Formats: sequence, structure tokens, C-alpha cells
Amino acid sequence: MEPARREYREDFAFEMGWDGEKIWRESVKTSQTTKAFNSFLFQENLMPRLVRLGLISDRVAPRYREIGLLD
Repeated sequence: MEPARREYREDFAFEMGWDGEKIWRESVKTSQTTKAFNSFLFQENLMPRLVRLGLISDRVAPRYREIGLLD
């Protein structure tokens, strides 16, 4: 294959809809490591402390529920 034709096909193959940032975001979002870290950080540490300090009132509790940090 002549070089110009090969380069065209190489570029075409690379640009077939790959969205590196989206792939990274989806990988991180669905990663078991990320889920375990978030559970440890938020569910096991931060949220219980906020509850003990009285900083999860009826007014803000729905916001935390909406983003999945409060049951």
C-alpha cells in the first residue's frame, strides 16, 4: 500500500469515534476500586460523621439521597 493511502487509513481508523475522556470517565465510574473507595470514604467515614454532627437535617437529606450518599 502506498504511504499516503496507509496514512489516510491509519488516521481514519484512529478517529472512528474514540472518545478517550468518555472511556476514562466510564471506566472510573464503573470500577470496583472506585466503588470500594467511595464506599469507604463516604458511607463509612464522612456521612456517619456528618450525621453525628447534626449536619444532615431534613432540609438537606433529600439532596444527599439524590446523589446516593444517604439511604
